[in-house]
Amino acid sequence: MAQENYDYATELLAQCVLGDPGNLTYVQSYIGNLQKKYGQNKKGAPFGQFRERGARAALKKAKKALSMGNWDEAIRTGIALLRANPWHVPTLTSLATVCEKIAAEAGGPSHSGYADCEFFYLRCALETAPKDPEVCKQLAIALGKRMR
Repeated sequence: MAQENYDYATELLAQCVLGDPGNLTYVQSYIGNLQKKYGQNKKGAPFGQFRERGARAALKKAKKALSMGNWDEAIRTGIALLRANPWHVPTLTSLATVCEKIAAEAGGPSHSGYADCEFFYLRCALETAPKDPEVCKQLAIALGKRMR
């Protein structure tokens, strides 16, 4: 990242996140690298509208994996989607949901690094869409579960 070789850093960080999706440092670095790559342009990759159809299909795939409890596939698809637009709110909220489910399986939200990742994904979504009622609701529920 310091050398501004964002594509190489994206590849390395994606492997890190996929290997340990509950590691907040990896998740923050991955998304931060992508945001620097796109120069804080919240529309993501240039010509992103041409990729939108593929992104919709991938998001459907991620939501299907999420509904089936296939956490690895949901994370893999979400991380791939963020490569084109690290500010994509539906992807960020889906990844937050995956983290919440994994944390619940691990014995509760406070017993896992996934809870921190869930908050980070939701914070990124909230920064992108601060008036989105679904994002606000999901964040409020997450905070309520942790009595914050």
